[in-house]
Amino acid sequence: MGSTYSMPLLNQWPRVARTLVLISALALAGCIEKPAPAEQVDSERSTDSEAAKAHEKLWNPLTLLHAMGKVVLPPVYEALVVSANDLVRDANGFCRAPDSAGLATLQTQWLQVSTLWANSSALLLEPVLEDNLDLELNDKAKASIIVNELLTTTVPARLDVEFIDLTASSRAKGLYAIEFLLFDANRLNPVAPLDDNDATLALFTTDTARVRRCEYLQALTTHLQQKLTNIHQRWQPDGGDFSGDIANAGTTGKIYDSTWQGIEDLVNKFVQSTEQLKNTALAIPLGSKSHGVAKPFSVTHWRSQSSLAHAKALLKGLTKVYRGLDATGANEYGFDDQLEVVGQEALAVAIDAQLEKVRVALDAIDGSLYQAVGQKSAEVEAALQATTVLTGLVKRDMSNALGVSIGFTSNDGD
Repeated sequence: MGSTYSMPLLNQWPRVARTLVLISALALAGCIEKPAPAEQVDSERSTDSEAAKAHEKLWNPLTLLHAMGKVVLPPVYEALVVSANDLVRDANGFCRAPDSAGLATLQTQWLQVSTLWANSSALLLEPVLEDNLDLELNDKAKASIIVNELLTTTVPARLDVEFIDLTASSRAKGLYAIEFLLFDANRLNPVAPLDDNDATLALFTTDTARVRRCEYLQALTTHLQQKLTNIHQRWQPDGGDFSGDIANAGTTGKIYDSTWQGIEDLVNKFVQSTEQLKNTALAIPLGSKSHGVAKPFSVTHWRSQSSLAHAKALLKGLTKVYRGLDATGANEYGFDDQLEVVGQEALAVAIDAQLEKVRVALDAIDGSLYQAVGQKSAEVEAALQATTVLTGLVKRDMSNALGVSIGFTSNDGD
């Protein structure tokens, strides 16, 4: 990689011009397939010009797609299934004989699953988005109201997996509903020590709804495990082969009509997740939608005091995708490599350095994110500034360098 990137992309016009000319030439040559009418797709795929072959090594989008589909993304879904299996085991064991040690183990296992989900959210693609599974597994909106209603009524008579899957609102299932059951006793003191589980344990041992609470908890964890297993299976060759669909976009893949459409989807989803880190984790709680008034209860996981851990997990996922890391942490092929290939070494270095600055800024936040937001600490403000710079580099400069249009409008309240 080259020197430090310090100027806006437009100020590096000679380099950008060369890149844009290269991209145009590749597109005309047929090496990069931009979206085309359906009747043209087959003819474009069959393009076999000498110009396309000459540029194959210079920029072959399938290299990036193959790395993401086959190497970078699948391992996290496998890890999610393993972790979710353990969550079901721990929930069942705890409900057989509720005690403080079992509750602590269960809370820790929930955190592992939930942060792994945050890590996977760096690129939310079709197996997660189909049937609104992302919302079903991670809907934060007013979960407490519906969950409490289900705990305090007798309808349905039994809270089983079938009810959770087919009838219950997305707000009554998934990771947030489980968090509510395991941590809601902290609602009156969101900074209480988490190792003081007496109030939460009482809800499972002496409360009038204790049997129904455990029944609900077991159904929720089993439902979550089933959905995560289905997502993982969707990536497998014998279960839908989404991994192959990404790796072979525009050729034998079934999801994308062209290779270029696959590239655009990856870049757009990466940008969206970068904005999620900035907006959902930091900007909105700090007041971007409330005229600068901090809203600490808007942090993502105040009940479990794990909002900061979730932000760090998402950043880790973004870094893994950007650098193209495999399950061992070794570099395969990522957006940084793609930028280098099109002559944007300085930009590749700048984004990599900014990812590290965000990591350092998040690590500098002391205590819970709930507390830091409420105090508007210098550390949390610095983290927001670092993520804002990162978002600009990715959304504006990286997308321009790769010739990708951003197909959504940010709604961050800035």
